[in-house]
Amino acid sequence: MSRRNIGQAGKILSDSGYQGIMKMYSQAQTPRKSSKLKPLTL
Repeated sequence: MSRRNIGQAGKILSDSGYQGIMKMYSQAQTPRKSSKLKPLTL
């Protein structure tokens, strides 16, 4: 992942391949796994 100055961007949405992004940016969100009973959510 390239390091860019995205601190002022607010929330960051990324795919589940970036597992360590939460450590670098506290505003980052990755999708959660879905199941038969619950749909995919953020």
